[in-house]
Amino acid sequence: MNLYNYDKNTKEYLSITLASADPMETKIKGEFVHLVPACATVIEPPKTGENEVAIFNGKAWEIKKDFRVSHKICDENFNIKDITEIGEIEENYLVTADMAKLIKENPNKFKIQNEEIAQKTEEEYQEFLNNKIKKEETEKIKNQLLELDSKAIRPIRAILAGTGSAEDTEKLNEVEKEAKKLRNELIILESEV
Repeated sequence: MNLYNYDKNTKEYLSITLASADPMETKIKGEFVHLVPACATVIEPPKTGENEVAIFNGKAWEIKKDFRVSHKICDENFNIKDITEIGEIEENYLVTADMAKLIKENPNKFKIQNEEIAQKTEEEYQEFLNNKIKKEETEKIKNQLLELDSKAIRPIRAILAGTGSAEDTEKLNEVEKEAKKLRNELIILESEV
């Protein structure tokens, strides 16, 4: 007689083995009585399809979804997590293990579309990269403008205190000339974003 073994914790089908005789019961009854150990049943499990597993509920086998090997969970920030439970995935997004690997390599190449994770087109990804570069350039220019403001403080203070020199005025003119150039670059960049 066949025994169908299942996992102690998950109750999922594991393997088939041949039943051994229960020595005490076989002797008492005078006929073969099979020994059914814990986590085994004589009830044959049903056939399962892709991403399914047979679970023994104590009386019968049930078929449940099982994505632990073939899929991963991806959240809205494109963080990837392993699936550790049997059953339907009700939170976040279900992605194949192959897609999860690609998302880990470069999450910026993916988007959420129609309640699913999808790969961006090459044009969408290029647009993302261009916008990222423009934002970085914008931040760089804003930081340079802040530096220029700090360079202008001493000459302005000297001029306001009445102790300013031609050198202070020249320094302010240089700072303003560079700041004007940077502000023009900033206007162009911000109009493109």
